[in-house]
Amino acid sequence: YFIGIAEFIADRYSTGNVLFDLPLNWKEDTDLSDYETMVFAPEGDTEFSGCMISVYNEYMSYDEELDLEALVEEDGKTDLEEGMDATVTEYNAEIVETGLGEAAKISYSIQDDNYKATGEMYFLSINGYAYTIQALMTEDAVEDPFIVLDGILSTAIVREW
Repeated sequence: YFIGIAEFIADRYSTGNVLFDLPLNWKEDTDLSDYETMVFAPEGDTEFSGCMISVYNEYMSYDEELDLEALVEEDGKTDLEEGMDATVTEYNAEIVETGLGEAAKISYSIQDDNYKATGEMYFLSINGYAYTIQALMTEDAVEDPFIVLDGILSTAIVREW
């Protein structure tokens, strides 16, 4: 079943300078998370749930920012195919406004012999850190991660030091 926004009772998570809420049943998938990337899924199980949210952050320097225009203008379809090891069947890039500021948004669909999936990635610069926040959903997903992603992008808080 898919969650609705009314069911968005949440736990608070933090990665780098960003604090965000996730639905209570969404937990960190420790099998896929590492030092730079936190992966979340229903019950913490991406493989079973067929969906996930990932939050990646990397320090650049305090006065450095991502070039969002370049991210949107360059053809990232090839990079996405190589990174996902699948064929990209749909690809769209644009600059959008989020609750965390301006972001480059990449929407895509991928397919290989075993599955089809739809995803969205947002690239942002926050206080010297580069962030990539992504949602991915296969055809067999038990929940809609794009609702969760919208919640993160509209309600996340930037930590002030």
